Amino acid sequence: MLHASRLAWGPFVLNTRVIPDWWQSFQREDQHRVARARATQLRTPRDESRQNDVTPITLREAEELVKTYTRNHNAEDLSWIVQYIRETMGEPLNLLYYHSLFRVFNYTRDKENIEQLLHVITESGEADMGTYALVVDALHCLSPVDTLARIMRMIAVTQTSFGTLLSESGCPLLTSLLHHLANTGKYPSTASLLVVFWIRALGAQLCDWDYVHVLSALLSHPDDFPQIRSTLGAFSDFSRGTVSPEALFRRLEDRGELSPPSSPLNTIVAAMRVSLSQAGVNLEEPVQNCVINTRTAGLPSMVEHIVNDMTSLATSGNFNGDLLSCYHVLALLYSTLRNDTAAVETLRYVAREIRRRERSVEYEGGNAALAPIGEYVHHHYLMDIGSVLNRVSMRTLQRARVDYAHLAQNASSDVSENDVVAAESYAILFVRSNEEAEEALRQASQSVDLSSQRTRLSTKLLFRRFVELCARHPKRNCKLTPVGLEERRKWGRYLDARDTSLALFGSAKQARDSMKHLFYNDNKLPELRSHAMIERDMNDTAALFKWRRAPTIASLRVRSSLPHVRCPADPVPRHLWDPDVYNPYPQLMLQMSPMDDERVTEDIFQELWHVLMNPSVVGTDQWYLRDTEMYLLLLRCLIHRLDWEAAVHLTLKTMENLTYTYMMDHEVTLMFKEIGDPAGCLAFKVATKLFDGRIIKDGQSKREKFHQEQFGEV
Repeated sequence: MLHASRLAWGPFVLNTRVIPDWWQSFQREDQHRVARARATQLRTPRDESRQNDVTPITLREAEELVKTYTRNHNAEDLSWIVQYIRETMGEPLNLLYYHSLFRVFNYTRDKENIEQLLHVITESGEADMGTYALVVDALHCLSPVDTLARIMRMIAVTQTSFGTLLSESGCPLLTSLLHHLANTGKYPSTASLLVVFWIRALGAQLCDWDYVHVLSALLSHPDDFPQIRSTLGAFSDFSRGTVSPEALFRRLEDRGELSPPSSPLNTIVAAMRVSLSQAGVNLEEPVQNCVINTRTAGLPSMVEHIVNDMTSLATSGNFNGDLLSCYHVLALLYSTLRNDTAAVETLRYVAREIRRRERSVEYEGGNAALAPIGEYVHHHYLMDIGSVLNRVSMRTLQRARVDYAHLAQNASSDVSENDVVAAESYAILFVRSNEEAEEALRQASQSVDLSSQRTRLSTKLLFRRFVELCARHPKRNCKLTPVGLEERRKWGRYLDARDTSLALFGSAKQARDSMKHLFYNDNKLPELRSHAMIERDMNDTAALFKWRRAPTIASLRVRSSLPHVRCPADPVPRHLWDPDVYNPYPQLMLQMSPMDDERVTEDIFQELWHVLMNPSVVGTDQWYLRDTEMYLLLLRCLIHRLDWEAAVHLTLKTMENLTYTYMMDHEVTLMFKEIGDPAGCLAFKVATKLFDGRIIKDGQSKREKFHQEQFGEV
């Protein structure tokens, strides 16, 4: 899931540098497209007269191509460029190229090429600690039955060969082991914590991937935390954050965590004992760590403790990696696990780190503009955080307002201008007053270039964020207009007639005639007997069975079943049209507290709608009719305001350019649940021809179906 590139171009699959791009893949795809075009240009055979047209490739550019192909796991082009470097450029191959091939072969699970490449590296005598870390990653990717046992044997052989597991970048083999444990579902979270303790017991500091993997293991398996807290949470004989290996092993054995002997924890503990003893570590000496003896009551506090340890390590200058990228990964991890509030609150960590760096630069008398790469916030982080802002509460949003504005001023990256606008456009969601909303709409309107036939992407983004703002501020106590109410009732009667006719006749020939009669007669069947005759029969039946009284016709007409779950008996819920009934929706379903300080009191969406409908302001492009996300946002605002006519008009126009998908249907269904009218969803879809509610006869020919569709509509 995570992609890494290398400052020192790392030796194992996930490398020593964390660069998260889970959700921002377009930039990587563009780079790969450019790299493939360059390789095609070099591959194409040309005659001598056109040979000078090809720009010769430099070694640095070739290494960038290797880097790009490795990121995208392009084995074919990577093999070709490595061969080009060796044969055409005459450069010797070093571990950089071997490890790049190794990573791609691991990803594609190419066992034969993995074995051949490992043999070549071993024969050349260039194998280092990173090579064996790649072997551990190969075992993880190939997934044999005894993966953990083989990895432990590889770690033991490596420590025997090199005399240590430490390298300049930490413990690459143990980091690869941690990657295996954290990304394989059959291991408990305790196993990942033991590997982290193993790294610290050897005297090495955790790298960025170590922190990412341990946080991933803890947050992905919250059910394991109570057992972790009871087993490893507190050691009374040691200060907080310290424990000796022997005390840890004894605690695990006393609690029965090491049984049966073939369990993963027992295998890891046995390997730890041998490794620490071989490294000369005193098992009775306390080891400083961030995962054992943390004395935290809950999972959030333990995550906070680990993040603070990572921050303090970066502050001291001993952190191997970029702290801001780790915060970015943590935010993505939270959002992937549906904890959007915690993802947004990572802004606090990032803002705190940026302010610390600013104070450090001011204290040293330096210039912040001369800071090295990685000292700034990446625009992709702001884009990822901005994408979840519309899913958090208003209070969380306002708490993040100052930090987001500060980070937007300090953002710096090599992204395109559109990405910069996309990151900064989320500031519209922090609008707190009518004046700020009017100013935001004015800026969006002024960004329109009327001289161009196509609307610029930056303008689309500004309007899209403004519609998201409108969706966050729905109008209170909305009511259907008379025209909208009549349309809602008409299509409700249509569906009731259809359901009744299907229940009585199925798809028989007379079903459609019955449906017409029910639709035009308020869902009442034709009376086959007079009221007097029916009452006489009921009285005779009551006398025959000695009932106290006979049932009346009025009582039999009362609806005893509801067509939709949790729907009122009224054809249209009264809160949608009755002025005497307060409409608590959609605020009730959106969990918007009436105690929140609502400063945007005007209906800003009406002004936006007038702007979008005015070609002299936004042009004649009508791009919002071809944008699925924009259509759903506009439709949500219209349905929340119970503007039935405009919602139908927008849908009919949009469906001329787009295809109605399952995800769009899910969103439309959710919108009608939010206004307390789930039955109205089907009526809306029939009114907009998103759903064909007509009855089709069984076994009819194509000719009959054509004539029915052309001339037999209800």
